[in-house]
Amino acid sequence: MGQNISTNNLYGNALVDIGKKYKKLIVMDADISRASYTCLFKDSFQNRFINVGIAEQNMISIAAGLASMGYILIVNSLAKFISTRSLDQIINSVAYPNLNVNIVGIYSGLSIGKDGATHQCLEDIAIMRAIPNMTVICPGYNDEIETLLEQCIRIDGPVYIRLCEGLGKMTCSKEKLAIGKGIKITSGNDLTIVTTGVMTSIVYRALEEAELISKVELIYLHTLKPIDKYIIIESAEKNKKVLTFEDHNLLGGLGSIVSDILSERKDIIVKKYGINDSFGCSGTFLELIKKFSLSKEDIIDIIKRELLTE
Repeated sequence: MGQNISTNNLYGNALVDIGKKYKKLIVMDADISRASYTCLFKDSFQNRFINVGIAEQNMISIAAGLASMGYILIVNSLAKFISTRSLDQIINSVAYPNLNVNIVGIYSGLSIGKDGATHQCLEDIAIMRAIPNMTVICPGYNDEIETLLEQCIRIDGPVYIRLCEGLGKMTCSKEKLAIGKGIKITSGNDLTIVTTGVMTSIVYRALEEAELISKVELIYLHTLKPIDKYIIIESAEKNKKVLTFEDHNLLGGLGSIVSDILSERKDIIVKKYGINDSFGCSGTFLELIKKFSLSKEDIIDIIKRELLTE
């Protein structure tokens, strides 16, 4: 991913820092504490850490019970397993009673790489944003994980946090971080690009390398529900053409969200780039984003082409 920083390591350290401030915080894990770095929380707060084993459904049910007693829960597993295997429990035991359970899916999108299609989660945004009461967060930068995580546990209701390994370094101020608010990273009058998660830094690097920052307005959305529709509408009405980039199925993901928002506005073109209704496959992250035409080089070609066409 072009970064030598472990996103999961930073996440584990953020849990420890937050655990010092919130004494009712309990962290649960589905036997992946070394991968998720929740082991760091366990080392610091052994009495507030529960490893349920490879049993995501049970983990969500236990978390719901503890949340109903006033505890704050953060539950962890691979994004693929926690968003699909335990979906029934998430809907009926957590979202329906609107409990403070924060559901963290690590290695989302294509970032788990060589583990292949069975472990690559390309549908979690579509699933989670369709659940009432659910907030959906997809961080794009390592620097913002702790800030967003602390904001999440203060929400009176369930949250899904989509973590992708290997996020980039922030290109905007952490002072702007607020759940439900998009961030304008660059300002331009020719084209609008909307991103979320790991694609944000890839698109920004593409703009830098191609010297296109002055032409493109880059809108970064770390919150996909509730969505900041106003920042999207304002930019789209100015530039008239919007591109979306995501490491997710095009069905139900970021592109679908933006299209829904702009569907009743005339003379605005929306083009979506992501995984086109396909399973993933085995390969490194760099190999996979190239396969799905989401690499920095692919994005440069796409942007240049779109700037030349009306």
